[in-house]
Amino acid sequence: KTAGMSYLFNLYVLVTPDDSIRACSAYFTFVSLDEKRRPQAIPSLELHTEEEARRFEAGNKRYQKRKERREGQS
Repeated sequence: KTAGMSYLFNLYVLVTPDDSIRACSAYFTFVSLDEKRRPQAIPSLELHTEEEARRFEAGNKRYQKRKERREGQS
C-alpha cells in the first residue's frame, strides 16, 4: 500500500536579484516495504482535525485525477 504524503518540493531559479521563476515542482509517493523489500500494508490514517480531513480529501482528488490521466493514456 502506498502513502501519498504531501511533500511539495519547489525549486526556484534566481533570474535577477528581485525576480525568480519556479523551475520544478514535485509530489512524492512513499511505499512501505517489509524485510524482504516487498510492499506491505500500512495502518489507515487517523484524521483528528477538519484541516487534516480537508488535506486528506484534496490528496484523494489529486490521486484520482492522476489515475484518470494514466487510464486515458492506455
